[in-house]
Amino acid sequence: MRPARAVDLFIGNGDLKPATRKKYRDVLDPFVDFLDDELGADATIDQVEREHCQLYLNRWANAAPATKYLHTDIVKLFFEFCRLDLELFDRSPAEKIRLPKRLNPEDLDVVHVEEDDVARLFAACQELDEFLTIAILAYTGVRRTAAANLRWRDVDFGKGTAKFREKRGKVIVKPLADEFAEMLYQVALEGHVPNAPDDYVIPNRAPGLVGGGMPEADRHVVRFYANKRAKRNNKVVYNNVKRVAARAGIPDAHPHALRAAFAVRYLEDPAHPGDLDGLQFLLGHSRTDTTRVYLRRQNKFKAMERVRPLSWGSVLQPLKGMPPAGFEPALHAETGADPIRLKLDELRAEQSRRKARDRRR
Repeated sequence: MRPARAVDLFIGNGDLKPATRKKYRDVLDPFVDFLDDELGADATIDQVEREHCQLYLNRWANAAPATKYLHTDIVKLFFEFCRLDLELFDRSPAEKIRLPKRLNPEDLDVVHVEEDDVARLFAACQELDEFLTIAILAYTGVRRTAAANLRWRDVDFGKGTAKFREKRGKVIVKPLADEFAEMLYQVALEGHVPNAPDDYVIPNRAPGLVGGGMPEADRHVVRFYANKRAKRNNKVVYNNVKRVAARAGIPDAHPHALRAAFAVRYLEDPAHPGDLDGLQFLLGHSRTDTTRVYLRRQNKFKAMERVRPLSWGSVLQPLKGMPPAGFEPALHAETGADPIRLKLDELRAEQSRRKARDRRR
């Protein structure tokens, strides 16, 4: 069997997501070209030896650890498929190739937002679609695809729950924080965004409004429209977060950073401190180890917080005439439920004024 044929069978096997198939193709198609150069165009897959695998993987010798791990893992998976499913090898030629070491998840430089950052994001919202995007992510911790596809019919105000469609087709009914459920109810009741049962909770902006395709005098007017398509691009959530984050001065924030912020906030809540079981269900994790990453990162920072009282004051004296350092701590305004409710009231009032202006035109 030719290598290209084996790759086609491997990628077509199983219930893989399109993104996974594409990643396999991106790694293995160049591998087939490499084998053609090394062994000749007429070579068969059973002629591949460990040396060929290692030479190909050496192309990523200077890549990031995660990149090296990914390419090595895909090559090893491919040859295990050839051995077990296609029965082309007694032993995989990649069997003895070791997977590169990866950093522990809690040691990765993961972008996350702190409590005051979340308050700044809420404060920076200028439209209801932006506010609803930040609120859904911060109050539920769902992934951006689940947030983008939430419809009003999925929200049960009587039970205070919402039905989310998560990864791999999982459907999870989650209880909503009382504060968040109340906000959603007010938005739905007052009709400031399309909220028929099939409408998305995060509404669509009218075409031409994003990126400026309208007269300068009318750019402050944002109209929303319903969209009942079965599938929706999750870019609507990503774009809203990035727009608000840039306005708030947190340019590196993204939807998953709010998911992490939700996890830490939940774990630190005095009502259920460190409740990993509840957090696992809320985040839709199939393994507790995945959820523990949030707790390990949280505990690590708390342990380092013990440095706060450290003082050299008894041995050091300030130098005369030394100017201020320029990084004195800034005091932040109190955050919490009331400022967020006030922000929602402000956005709803502005939306009402815009509707009134539109009717007068």
